[in-house]
Amino acid sequence: MTDITDIAALRPSERAKLGFVTDDNTGGYYVAECEECGQIFPSQTCDGGEQIADSGDYGDCYCPHCGFIDPLECDNANLVWNVQQLKIVNLTKQLEAERQRADDAHKYGSERDAENESLMLTVGRLRVEIAELKANLANPVVLKDFRTTSIQSTRPFNLFDIIVATQGADAEAIIAAGFTVKGE
Repeated sequence: MTDITDIAALRPSERAKLGFVTDDNTGGYYVAECEECGQIFPSQTCDGGEQIADSGDYGDCYCPHCGFIDPLECDNANLVWNVQQLKIVNLTKQLEAERQRADDAHKYGSERDAENESLMLTVGRLRVEIAELKANLANPVVLKDFRTTSIQSTRPFNLFDIIVATQGADAEAIIAAGFTVKGE
């Protein structure tokens, strides 16, 4: 925060560049009050007021808010103080809102990063599972040769008996290879 000694050390031209107004009636910028719209503002924001050729006179100045001619110098220090305080409060609120927006954006980005990391881990696990399944597919399931199976049945020899006799062994071989068998 700037203290009064720093302000006093500034030359009038530096004060004007910073938007300061005079407090000693030395002919610099002043605090103006528009009689029409009631706005308080520094006189350097007025429109007009330029020098009229070589006459040494100046044209009218106008309120930048409503265009009223020749706003007056505001001599109510309390009003000026309150207007400045209101501007400070509004700027502080804007700053806090921007900080909150930045915090929210950062939080949102962090949440998305965490989600992306989780998704990448899931994709990695799925790739490993796919590789394992492909490896299982590369290993053929060996089924029993029904021609070498001895079938003992009281009925005459038929294909149904062969399927029933070899089904259990085939299912075990398929399960051992990493596949599922329906109808067990």
